Amino acid sequence: MKAALPPPSPSGTVALRLPGRKPDSVVNDSAAGVIRQSFDTGTPRELIITQRSRFQADSNKAPQSEQAAPREVDNGKMDTVSPLNKVVVIINAQEVTLEGRQTIQQLTELARTLTN
Repeated sequence: MKAALPPPSPSGTVALRLPGRKPDSVVNDSAAGVIRQSFDTGTPRELIITQRSRFQADSNKAPQSEQAAPREVDNGKMDTVSPLNKVVVIINAQEVTLEGRQTIQQLTELARTLTN
């Protein structure tokens, strides 16, 4: 039995799949042409995948990554919340952002496994 995928947005954005994992939630904002999938919410393996048409994406279209740095909070101590790392890639004319506690390398490997 095939997993039900959300309908494509008017912009033609279709949810990508992560082999072997099912999303906990899928939000399809068809007006904006954005699909956001959350996996393993609340766990160290939490992963958020956001897709948008390249034509509707922000002006920064080059693949990029961003590693979160610990933040200092008001009392001078380091923030204990695990920051999310972020990788942005272009797949099938879509800007795809992967965010999670995984390393940049792990997020990049996950991006390579995404399928239609």
